[in-house]
Amino acid sequence: MLDTAKMMGFMHTLDYQKARSFYIDQLGFSFVSHDDFALVVRAGNNPIRIVKLPEFKPLPSTALGWQVEDIEAAVDWLQTRGVVFEKYPFVQDRERGIWTAPGGDTVAWLKDPDGNVLSVSQHVPPRLGLFALKDAHPKGFPRREGSLLFEQQGKAVGFYGSGEVGGID
Repeated sequence: MLDTAKMMGFMHTLDYQKARSFYIDQLGFSFVSHDDFALVVRAGNNPIRIVKLPEFKPLPSTALGWQVEDIEAAVDWLQTRGVVFEKYPFVQDRERGIWTAPGGDTVAWLKDPDGNVLSVSQHVPPRLGLFALKDAHPKGFPRREGSLLFEQQGKAVGFYGSGEVGGID
């Protein structure tokens, strides 16, 4: 049931004006409403309710994130709008603040005016490739010359060789 429902984000702020300026003017979200309970903006089809509190401590990790098709273009566009990206010590791209994970996914972090950590990320598609099987062979399958191993997301998922096809446990 919830897996098909629209997700709504919630954020906290100390200042509605600063939050509105950041989320609408800098991130480019659409204004939906502002009443005694929350400032509501929309990112694509996703509403985000920003609630004003007298005090709060932002989470030290990502509160909201957006998956983008081209992280470099997204970071460049946001920087032209005045968004500053975090330059954590482990980040390889010191100019843009883009970190590349060992699997190839990329992430860049930024903070809203209240210190809430946000991110943009680009994920590599699952790998489905053919790799020649050399010295190793999948459990339960005999090694044969010309055998191929199917790999998806770094895990062996199938085997083909000498006219045989099989799965790997």
